[in-house]
Amino acid sequence: ADGLTNKQIARALSIAEGTVKTHVKSLFSKLGASSRTEAVKMANARGFCGLGISGQPALGKVPPRHCRDAPTVK
Repeated sequence: ADGLTNKQIARALSIAEGTVKTHVKSLFSKLGASSRTEAVKMANARGFCGLGISGQPALGKVPPRHCRDAPTVK
């Protein structure tokens, strides 16, 4: 939700930028999305992580444990 670049994500996760690109491409394919914005909208609409635009629980939902416990990438 922070609009990070592939390079920034790779640095934060200590992985190669190409690995990030591969995962992003895979997510786009699985969701049928053509951009990150579209992917986020589709994921939110499907209830993934139960997060709203602000990163807070959507409509009072409690996010699944794997989403609550995930480290925040800054």
